[in-house]
Amino acid sequence: MNNLATAILKIIYDNGPKVMTSQIYNALERGDYYRLLDHHLAKTVYGGRLAYQHEVRSYLSNMVKDGLTERLVRGVYGITESGKKAIENKY
Repeated sequence: MNNLATAILKIIYDNGPKVMTSQIYNALERGDYYRLLDHHLAKTVYGGRLAYQHEVRSYLSNMVKDGLTERLVRGVYGITESGKKAIENKY
């Protein structure tokens, strides 16, 4: 996992058991877990979202496929036991 993916997983781990994507966005924008750069904050033509928000959604989708997180309902995620182990091994 790269640093942004690790930050997303850590946010879910720290703030779970249920975390909304908006909570992930807020934590990233505050710089609590990862430093967003100018290119992350650029607006895109896709739904008016900032570039990093598309990255977050992509990472979340990949983490669900990899079994690190689970999608509870639309826009709400939880961490799996595999995800917890991955974070605990990093920190």
